[in-house]
Amino acid sequence: MAYVSGFNQDIFISYAQVDNEPQYYSGKEVRWVSYLKKQLQKRVDQKLGRISDSKIWMDLDDLAGNDAVTPTIKTAINTTAALVVVLSDGYLKSEWCKAEIRDFVEAANTEGRLFVLHLADISIENRPEEIGD
Repeated sequence: MAYVSGFNQDIFISYAQVDNEPQYYSGKEVRWVSYLKKQLQKRVDQKLGRISDSKIWMDLDDLAGNDAVTPTIKTAINTTAALVVVLSDGYLKSEWCKAEIRDFVEAANTEGRLFVLHLADISIENRPEEIGD
């Protein structure tokens, strides 16, 4: 259940699959975006003073194997309070990622609800229109 009333999720993480490929540190597998979600969940929990009082949605964790991908993701986007975009070269090459931004902007007044985390230095003119500024 979401902390923000009227939404099913508080945060939707939009990212390119290539940015979550496994990397190995000291023999341990680490997936960067999955690690981001885990740490963000911990920090939000600390700010709210309760464990799991908020809901962060990410397709790798929250999309069941038998779910229809497009409607499930679209529903998640439409019922999310805030969108976190993990912007990278891979993100720009993904039509799915660009569609997630468009769907979120269409579904909501996004002022103060869309956050961009820059994994690469991407010039403003190369960013999707919705996050150009």
